Amino acid sequence: MPHRPRSAHPRWLVAVLVVTIGLSAGCATTITWTPTPVPLAPGRTGGALERVSCASADFCLAVSAPVTGGSFVERWDGEAWTPVDDPAVTSMARWPADVSCPAVGTCVVVGVLSEPGGGGLAGIVRLDATGWHAAELDDPPAVPLTSVSCATPDACLAVGNGAALRWDGVAWTEIPAPAAAFAYTENRVACVAPDACFALSFLFGPVSRDRILRWDGSSWTIEYDYVLDGLVAVEDVACSTPDRCVAVGLKWSSTPTPTGYAPALLERRGTTWHEVGIPAIDVRGLSAVACAPGGTCVAVGGDADVFSTSPAAAALVSRRPGSWSVGTNPPPELGLVALSCVAGSCMAVGRQVPPGAPEPSPTAARLSL
Repeated sequence: MPHRPRSAHPRWLVAVLVVTIGLSAGCATTITWTPTPVPLAPGRTGGALERVSCASADFCLAVSAPVTGGSFVERWDGEAWTPVDDPAVTSMARWPADVSCPAVGTCVVVGVLSEPGGGGLAGIVRLDATGWHAAELDDPPAVPLTSVSCATPDACLAVGNGAALRWDGVAWTEIPAPAAAFAYTENRVACVAPDACFALSFLFGPVSRDRILRWDGSSWTIEYDYVLDGLVAVEDVACSTPDRCVAVGLKWSSTPTPTGYAPALLERRGTTWHEVGIPAIDVRGLSAVACAPGGTCVAVGGDADVFSTSPAAAALVSRRPGSWSVGTNPPPELGLVALSCVAGSCMAVGRQVPPGAPEPSPTAARLSL
C-alpha cells in the first residue's frame, strides 16, 4: 500500500483538555473536555482510535488505526462507548480509514478490505436502519479509500489513492479524479452539501505540492495550491457552511523556531481561500479541525509524533469567520488526533500509552460548546 512520502511531517499526537475562548476584552468562557472511557471488545488488548464522526451529541462512530489483532470500530450513545461487532465491519479488518455519519443511525466507513494473499480492495460499509451492509462495487478500485464525507444520507464522497467514488442513495459510482490528485494516503474530504465537497490532495513529484480541490457535483476544480503560497502541508479540512470552510496544517516559519515550522490555518470565504492570522501557540502545526453545521469550528495541533513521551498541544476555537481564540496547553495523556463537532458539542479520539504497556489504549473526550 503506498504511503504519503511526508517523513518530515509526522502525524502529531494531540491532547486537549480545557479550552478558554475569549468572547470580548476581559471576558472569557472556560470549556472543559470530559474524558469518556473506551472499552475494548473481549480478547482485544489494545488499540488506537484514528477518526470519529458524530451525527448528534448522542451518536458518534469512531474507527481505529491499523493495530495488531485487526482494526475496530466503537459507537457512542451519549453515555458510553461500545465496540461494534458486525461481520460487515470486521471484514474491513486491515484498515477502516475514515467514517462519516450524516444522520443518527446512518454512517459510512471506508478503507481497505482484507483479501487472500495480503492484497486489498477499496472497501465501503454502510449503517442504516436495517443494520450494517458491505457495499457492492461492480469494479472496486484495488487501492484503499482514505476519507469519506456525507452531506446527507443520500450524498457521500469517498477518496483515496487515485480513486473517487460517489454515493447517490442507491449505489456507489466511481467518478473521474484529477490526475495524481489522490495518489497517496492521508487525503481528506469534507462535504457540506452534495455540490460542495472540498478535498485535500498531495501531489508528489519534482515539485511536491498540496492542493484543495472542490467537487461541485459534476467536476473537480483546483481552488488552492500551497506551493505557490508557501505552505508546507495541510492536514485536515472541515466546513460549517458552503461558504465557510477551514483547512489546517503547518508552514515554514517566518521567525526562528525549534522546528522551523509554524501552525497554518486557511479559511474559505465565498469562493476564495485565505490564510488567517491566529494567536501564538507553541506547537509545530495544526493537525485536525472540525466544524459544527453553521457554527463553531475547533482546530487542534501539537508538535510531537507517536514516539514522543511529552507532546505539546493546543487548541483554537472560532465562533465566527476570521476570529480564533487560543486554549490552554493541557496534559498530553489523552493523545487526541481527530475530532467531530455538532451543535453544542464535539468529540475527540486518540490513544494513550500507559507506562510499561506493550500497546496503546484508545481514548476519547467530549467537549460541550
